[in-house]
Amino acid sequence: MKKKEMIEGISVAVFLLISLLLVWNADVQNFFYKEPSENMQEKQIVKWYVNYSWMPSEEESAVTEYLENKFDIKIKFVIPKGNESNKLQTMIDTESLPDLVTLGWWEPENQELIDRNQVYALNHLADKYEKEFYENVNSDTVIWYTQSDENLYGYPSYSYTYKEYKENPDVASNEVFLVRKDIYEAIGSPDMTTPEGFCNAVRKAAEMFPIVDKKPLIPVGADEFTNTGNNSFDLYLQNFLAIPYEVNGQYYNRNTDEEYIRWLKAFRSLGEAGLLKSDIFVDKRSQLEEKMMDGRYFCLLYQRSDIEWQQNIIKENNPERVYIAVDGPRNSKMNDPVLPLSGINGWTLTYVSKNCQYPDKVIQLISFLLSEEGQKLVRDQGQDEYWMLLDESQKSDISATMEQMESWAKPYSYYLGQYELNFGEDKEMANIYKKQQSIWGDTLPRLLLAKSEEQFDYVLNEYKKEQMENRYDEFAEAAHALFESNKEKMGISE
Repeated sequence: MKKKEMIEGISVAVFLLISLLLVWNADVQNFFYKEPSENMQEKQIVKWYVNYSWMPSEEESAVTEYLENKFDIKIKFVIPKGNESNKLQTMIDTESLPDLVTLGWWEPENQELIDRNQVYALNHLADKYEKEFYENVNSDTVIWYTQSDENLYGYPSYSYTYKEYKENPDVASNEVFLVRKDIYEAIGSPDMTTPEGFCNAVRKAAEMFPIVDKKPLIPVGADEFTNTGNNSFDLYLQNFLAIPYEVNGQYYNRNTDEEYIRWLKAFRSLGEAGLLKSDIFVDKRSQLEEKMMDGRYFCLLYQRSDIEWQQNIIKENNPERVYIAVDGPRNSKMNDPVLPLSGINGWTLTYVSKNCQYPDKVIQLISFLLSEEGQKLVRDQGQDEYWMLLDESQKSDISATMEQMESWAKPYSYYLGQYELNFGEDKEMANIYKKQQSIWGDTLPRLLLAKSEEQFDYVLNEYKKEQMENRYDEFAEAAHALFESNKEKMGISE
């Protein structure tokens, strides 16, 4: 064989050998390689915006893992930093809402989301993807939140209907007057139901315990101040003073009630004495939670459910420092407090944005969280993360650390959902109401920080003038009409 032919033969053989190896390798690879299953593929991301800066953004938890595996999704919470309203409004204006949106039912952005066609009708999604949704919701709540176009856009958390209350009246309000147990007992467990007794107790606590764990005591704590006021110094205090929502069949301005003003002046005097610390005027909820954990507040009007996890930790580490509910501010007639239960409006509303890429999975997720199984899962393991669709009527057992507070509140608890003001689609009246709230939000801190009682009176008179200049009479008339309409819809005759 010639040398040239020999080389060509070897080349052909090598080529054939390489080809056989490649074919064999491909077969081997095909034998061992499998197409990724649906579960192995990257999960579809669902972003959930919650309009509270204090909301933890950590998604890793047993509940999250369960939900992600069940619905083959990846949940990412979107939490505002800083001003919540600005963040939400920016997303609305730029049409950049994430998949799910949760905000307080009273926020004006609720109607804006609907009017600007940026959220799905939940009933449309349910009809198309999740018929079981209708089995998991409360029909009365659905009727309550159905718009004039016969569509349901947002579903609430902690909604509690008057019918549910009538069936189970043995429930307790969330509102309590709290004191740090060891300090309260050390100053003699004083009566704090009168302005004089309250102020004396606060002064004594500050004198005896100026420092707690190397940090200054905050004698009077409070919820955070917002552009509409402060729950501790207006809504909660007014409820403890049993101030009515209507008098002689007419809307009543609780902010100018004489009993309420008497107590605001008492708080002003504490401020003048340096006992209303600057912290309470600037702290957001995250700072409040931290200071509650450190036991820095002597007393505060607050919601018991909002301190449960801190209370559990305090009890474990310093049981003598737990917060307890005691009799707080009362009116001059010493009437019992009138404390509200959760109403039909609930706390928050959750929507599905039209930017949502997987509305089928999202409505299934919502439906599951509203189901008995979903409610149990969240209450037992993930209440800190997935409270956004919890049902008030399906409460779990109260923890041992909270029993005292619940027992204290029960005798003073009433259904007052008919007095919640939600003007909904009446945008003109909603704007008038928003302005009235804004005026009060500007006034309240000025009253508390007034340097004298004369200055307090001046600020109060200015408030009365300004509210009248901004269509207060129209608002009061509309509010009364809404109360009557609410009562009729709820079946409240008394």
